[in-house]
Amino acid sequence: MSINGQEKNNITVLKRVDKLQAWIKTATPGERVIYYEGYLAKDLQSNNSNIRQRARAIQELTYHNKDKRNITLTQKKEGDFNYQYIAVKT
Repeated sequence: MSINGQEKNNITVLKRVDKLQAWIKTATPGERVIYYEGYLAKDLQSNNSNIRQRARAIQELTYHNKDKRNITLTQKKEGDFNYQYIAVKT
């Protein structure tokens, strides 16, 4: 399912929090989406407020939905300090 996201390795990449939120509500079980690329832990402490705020919003949305068992979270290492953060609809 693509909610105006791009594709990478047959997985939709969603860069915006609102698009991720819409995907969580409409995805069917087993669908996957890359919700963040980079190093989330570092970006949560970034000196750049835009990066830090986006990382925090993504983290809050994904962890909240993980706790509600709407999604499962996983990662794929792409390189040193570079990950694909993947949500799987449950």
